Amino acid sequence: MNSVIIHCLPPQALAAWQQGLYQPESLQQQGFIHCCTLSQLNWVLEQFYAAQPDLHLLLLEASLLGPQLKFEPAVGSDVDGLFPHLYGPIPPMAVLDCLPLTMFRRSHMRSISRRQRQLCLRYHFERLPVEGTLYTSTWRSQAELADGGPVGTAMLGMYTDFPLSVSCFHRLKFDEVWHFYEGTPLDLFLLYPDGRTEQVRLGPDDLRQFVVPAGVWQAGRLAPAPEEAGLTSWPTSTHLGESRYALFGCTMAPGFTGRCFEAAQPDLLQHLYPSMREVIAELSVNEQQTRMPEGFAQ
Repeated sequence: MNSVIIHCLPPQALAAWQQGLYQPESLQQQGFIHCCTLSQLNWVLEQFYAAQPDLHLLLLEASLLGPQLKFEPAVGSDVDGLFPHLYGPIPPMAVLDCLPLTMFRRSHMRSISRRQRQLCLRYHFERLPVEGTLYTSTWRSQAELADGGPVGTAMLGMYTDFPLSVSCFHRLKFDEVWHFYEGTPLDLFLLYPDGRTEQVRLGPDDLRQFVVPAGVWQAGRLAPAPEEAGLTSWPTSTHLGESRYALFGCTMAPGFTGRCFEAAQPDLLQHLYPSMREVIAELSVNEQQTRMPEGFAQ
């Protein structure tokens, strides 16, 4: 866990970070940016952000911060251990994830595996608005449909169990093709308009591709971990106690736009599909949001 440190972003700081304009006051006044380790996070939240809603966390790969990162005692802190102080701006190349505190708290604390960190740093994933999935757009056709949408799109996505990455239940106006690439298996949960439900597993020993039909409610997560200690039998899997991941891709034709997306209201979905109540509750990370932000992926 020591290879990952955290910096907290209140809403205004998050907006500045997303615009590439983030300059923390502490960097100007004290010469460094305050960070903490995973084990120190709860103390930091209680001391400084107890009344702060909508907090986001920047997870940073400490090994990429060089000599500007120093571990030092914090004045007035009764927490064991030294605190990480970054004597310089946060380099975007060192960011593993930027996620809401609410999503982080749904996670089960683990050590982030080396391969997962490699993939995050290689692809610079972001979080899909509303849905919650780590993703990066890899292709967006220059050819357009009559409504201005792209003829086709492709993306890479990653589910993880720490920090948590899942898909909330949502439906799309067009078919979506899923492709499994590496890691541990993932489960797709499908809720059909006629009341049927289906669970589909993609993985190294399972399906490698699957088509989710247009108009079907879909959600996804990592498959439950096997119970055996030590290494699993899955290729590129990790040791017990380390985070797990699944790297996948999704392609659409016509392509994805924010207009073709609708997330579910959990209460309504649980009423319509009572046999899936627990899964719906588990994957309801959209907090009643149903639409992508205005202008997203247009």
